[in-house]
Amino acid sequence: MKNVGLSTGAIIALNASLIVAAELTGSFFHETALIHGFALFFIVLASARVFRRYDVYDPELRSYMRFALAAMAVFAASHLVELFSIVVLKNYEDVTYATAINLYAISLLLLMAGSASVNRSLRKATAVSVAAAGVWIVFLAIFTFGLLSGRVPISLDPDSAAPYAYAGGLAVLASAAIVQAVRIARHYTSYAPFFRQMVVVTLLVAAAAFQYVFYEAIEHLGVPEYQIIYLSHYFFYAALSAMYLAFGESLRPRGVFEDVRKFLETENSPLEKKGKK
Repeated sequence: MKNVGLSTGAIIALNASLIVAAELTGSFFHETALIHGFALFFIVLASARVFRRYDVYDPELRSYMRFALAAMAVFAASHLVELFSIVVLKNYEDVTYATAINLYAISLLLLMAGSASVNRSLRKATAVSVAAAGVWIVFLAIFTFGLLSGRVPISLDPDSAAPYAYAGGLAVLASAAIVQAVRIARHYTSYAPFFRQMVVVTLLVAAAAFQYVFYEAIEHLGVPEYQIIYLSHYFFYAALSAMYLAFGESLRPRGVFEDVRKFLETENSPLEKKGKK
């Protein structure tokens, strides 16, 4: 964790610059596919976080991190699946967007399951919440396969029930993940900044999903198609940026965990001497 990567200021400046550049050039980013190219850049950033080592010594926190890193991986991969659906499978918009919503929902379920696993340990509760999240993840994975294969039809038209079912489910998922993350932050005061950033992550992932849920309603307001695509990518950039930052500076060991890290890195540490032998 000595090198935490790009700073918060750099990430915010990058997102702001991309939004300004896209808006000032009209549909240029859409026509040249630059809007997707920059999405790949953020996916690479997320990958750098997924495959790095973290100095976290608490077993409950490590358990949460595994779920959160899996959520980041699924969210990042969602854009690749989205491109595959459009370019290769030639699926219509509702199928492609519903696929993205499902993957975003799986990310939220993983975050909720991570929080539930930690709270279960703290409160000595049952594993029902974690198990339920697992069942829903499997269901959404099967549903997504059905959408991509063309076996399951879906409509996100405002007159259909699907958008409202999605909206209700996403609201419950995001709320549950946020409430549990806040509870954990109160317990793990040393890592409270990390969990506060994960609350921001949850909000941005939910916002990205809601934008897809109601894309037809946005179209009916007269918003150009390329602007809708831009909006979805802005949320995607922001959510991955928040994930990237959450697994950076905010995860530096603090308090007693920082003392443990220093102890392990001290040359005169008995553990170090034992290792040399």
